[in-house]
Amino acid sequence: MSKKGVSGNAFNNQSPITSVSFGKDCSYVGKRAFESCTSLTTINVDNVIETIGEMAFSNTNLKSVTFNKLTELGSSAFK
Repeated sequence: MSKKGVSGNAFNNQSPITSVSFGKDCSYVGKRAFESCTSLTTINVDNVIETIGEMAFSNTNLKSVTFNKLTELGSSAFK
């Protein structure tokens, strides 16, 4: 069974994005997926994200993040 998630560079530089919700089937966020989404302040996860790629949320305005199943965090993921 292949894992489902957000591919790398999927939404980078998309300034209008302010929040993101991940469903129960989403297990990863790829490299630089939301990099430079400067208006991004909130992400909602259903406690299923296991992997966050390198710089996935760098240069955003996230204030707080909670992950319960995270096993792999790429470098500078929240820089």
